[in-house]
Amino acid sequence: MSVLVASVFAAAAAAAATASPATSRWTIDFADAHCEASRTFSGDGKPLTLTIRPPLDPAASTRLSLEREKLQRIEGVLEKSASIDFGDGAPAFRTFLQPALATAGFRYVVDLPASQARRLREASSIEVKTAARVGGRFDLTPNRPMTAALDRCVADLRRRVGVGDANAPVVPATAAVKLDTLFSASNYWTTESHAARSSRVTASLLIDKSGAVRDCSIVAGTGSAALDTQSCQVFLRRVRYTPARGAAGEPVATLQHETVQWRR
Repeated sequence: MSVLVASVFAAAAAAAATASPATSRWTIDFADAHCEASRTFSGDGKPLTLTIRPPLDPAASTRLSLEREKLQRIEGVLEKSASIDFGDGAPAFRTFLQPALATAGFRYVVDLPASQARRLREASSIEVKTAARVGGRFDLTPNRPMTAALDRCVADLRRRVGVGDANAPVVPATAAVKLDTLFSASNYWTTESHAARSSRVTASLLIDKSGAVRDCSIVAGTGSAALDTQSCQVFLRRVRYTPARGAAGEPVATLQHETVQWRR
């Protein structure tokens, strides 16, 4: 289900004259396992979509992505250095993940830690600069209705999946496979060597009552957008759990942290 947040105020649009013009209102997507806010901008004559995806776990990262055209085929991924200016004079430097494609489309993805996500919430615009010269300045106004709608979505989703202190499991979920057998060099799918500062990653997993991993976000990353993203892909596609149990022994959904070490 999607809802549209009120359109940009005229005064805010005038103040952001140098930003890429917004061609749509904010759209909030109430999905089954995550919440997203997206907005389309014009850029070089082709639409560019900015997406913000907050985590269900307050300790985890917020995902920011830029996409032009739908990706038809992914042949690998590249890492690109980038800076994000939140308008407060202190740019954040991150690595972006870019699929290597045979088509002209692209999608840049970056995970923002909680401290930078708070700056994103308060920003009226952001400027993204990448080594591939893709990005620009994007007007986020009206950001308060957008962030309030995302907050409602996250709170509603936590209630719907039964996650929260009142529903804390008595017995945690347990992986049905040995996790260290899955996080090895054979599972790297980058086309360039990753720039990880560490091979250790902590992820927050939404595990449903059946033991399926429904969502994954990064709590403590490796410093490599590619390796962090691949970590979540392994959890989502290859790991199942024995469900967590409530006080009466019933299976319950849970948000659970898992720390793994990639082996080279």
